Amino acid sequence: RPAALRPATRQASGVGNLGTKQQSLDNTQRNRNRVNTARIGNQSQLSELKSKQGGLAKAVADELAATGWLLDLENAHCNNTAALSPFDSLTCLPGLTITSFHIEQLKLSKKLLPNVVHGWLVQEVTQEVIQEAQAAGITQLCPRANACTPDAVETARAAGFETVRGWGIQSMELLMHAIDCGMDGATVNWPHAAVEALAEKAAAHAKE
Repeated sequence: RPAALRPATRQASGVGNLGTKQQSLDNTQRNRNRVNTARIGNQSQLSELKSKQGGLAKAVADELAATGWLLDLENAHCNNTAALSPFDSLTCLPGLTITSFHIEQLKLSKKLLPNVVHGWLVQEVTQEVIQEAQAAGITQLCPRANACTPDAVETARAAGFETVRGWGIQSMELLMHAIDCGMDGATVNWPHAAVEALAEKAAAHAKE
């Protein structure tokens, strides 16, 4: 199934579920280059907490509140793309997601923004990762795409994680691998090409 590609990227570029041009939010000067925040109209956003800096989670929470993103959550019509039928996820508005490689930052952010989806960027889906994420109340796992398998995605879903997203995608071939694994989202630096490829894959599937 194609992924519901969410806006997530390095250097404020990324993939949106409708492929719309992104506009960067104004980050606070103190945290510039430490958090990735991008917006597509009033559709969806993914922010990555990129450092272990103290106060970062609160600064991002304050910024999201000041720019209206927390109010936008009320208008998002789905956050759990795993519950959708195949290919319907391409038109899903997933709302707001915060990710990080640093579990402690996610724990702090989760306390500040309990209604926001939080995703942990990990190398692989292991039982240790699953247990630690569950203990922290994380609902999304984000394994490295080239280390992921369909079984890993199914294991994450069976453990109760609502969504599984991939990162580290450097080629279209790897994006297709992420889709074939059943991932719900992916991070790329070439959003428009990715969205076109997903649309073509969805169209081909519809003809089957």
